[in-house]
Formats: sequence, C-alpha cells, structure tokens
Amino acid sequence: MNKAIIYARYSPRPNADLCDSVISQIEEIRRWSATNKYSVVGEYSDEALSGTSDDRPGMWDALYALKRGYTLLVRDFTRLYRDSAMGLQIIKLEIEKKGAKIVSITDPGASADSPDARLIRSILLSLAEYQVEIIRAKTKAAMRRYQNQGRVMSKRIPYGYIRDTKDLTRMLPFEPEQATIRMMFNMKEGEKGLRLIARELNEKNIPTKDGKKWGHTQIKRILEREKTNHENTSPV
Repeated sequence: MNKAIIYARYSPRPNADLCDSVISQIEEIRRWSATNKYSVVGEYSDEALSGTSDDRPGMWDALYALKRGYTLLVRDFTRLYRDSAMGLQIIKLEIEKKGAKIVSITDPGASADSPDARLIRSILLSLAEYQVEIIRAKTKAAMRRYQNQGRVMSKRIPYGYIRDTKDLTRMLPFEPEQATIRMMFNMKEGEKGLRLIARELNEKNIPTKDGKKWGHTQIKRILEREKTNHENTSPV
C-alpha cells in the first residue's frame, strides 16, 4: 500500500466550532485512505492558524516526515496553503524535493503532475486568495460601519472620540479633538500638504492621542477615516 502523511488545519475564527475541525478533516481523510489503499503513517495538524502564515508547526512537521514515495494527504489544497506563492514554494522545495507528492481528496483532478493539474491548482489557489481578500474587505467595512454607529471596536479609541462612561461599549465625539480634525480639513482644503499640517500642529503644541508628535501618515489616516465616516452617514 502507498504510505501517506495526513495534514489538517482550520483558521482562527470567532465561530470555529462551526468550521471543519482538524478531527473531522483527519477522519474524512482516513476513510478516503482506506478506500484508496493508502497506509497512514503519520498525522499532523494546526488549530486556529491561518493558511496565509508560514508559522505553522504542524505543517512543517508533516513536510519533514515525508520520504521518497510518500504522499501528503489534505482535505483540500487551501488546508496546506492559502496563497499561490507559498503553495508553489512548498511543492518545489519541500515535497517534490523529497520525491513525494501531494493529493487533495476533494480535488483529485488537481493532484496529478500534469500541465492541466498545475493549472487547476493555480486556479484553486487564486480563488482561495481572493476569498481571503473578500473576507478582509467585508470585515474592514463592518468595523467602519459599527464605528460610524459609535461602537467601540478595539481597546484603542480613535482620535476625535472618547469612551462613553455610561456605556463602555460605545464612544462619543470628543470636542477638543474634533476641533483639531476640523483644523486639519481646513488646512488640507487650503492646499497644505500633510507634512506641513503635521508641522503646524506640532508648532501649536497640539498633542496626539498619545501625547506624541504628529506625523503625516497619522494625519492621512484620520482624514481618510473621517471623510469615509461623513460619506457613510450623509443623507442620500
């Protein structure tokens, strides 16, 4: 029988209990292995670790355990990696170098070593990468929407706001800082550059939220955030 190493992973999510756990993935791969005459000689996994990170001990242990003629079995290619560059590096440097191969039990047509299979793998990786970007964009949009509604989204309250002492989950406009933001917009509309705005604020001894000096990148973020907030709350 062909010898195989199993690798499973799930990403960190608030509803991780609803995701495919490593246990369910491994059990599914075990059943597939028995049906397809693979002898499992090792099982490795990473829990709550992103496929975009290369800091995954379980994955590297699985690759290290591979020997010539072995097969690395995964439920699908995204369990092993989430972006094309890393996927190609893993295949080239760690798997093919050892004379081993990788098989996805849900994407068998993409597991072969052929031009068509490599194309399918590339498409799958691109779709996975696109999915990650979509999730990031949706999360960012949701955080902005909640922030516009006055909800506290992190331990750090953004410049221009203060925590509501009556409801610590919400924040309120803080007039001294709001006045500084209006000053920023006025200077920007007066065609002053971000570095000049930062210099003038520092010369006026107007502190940042941390009491430090202003920098142009910080001012840029504040202006962009407030402009987006205003656009999202303006009546249509």
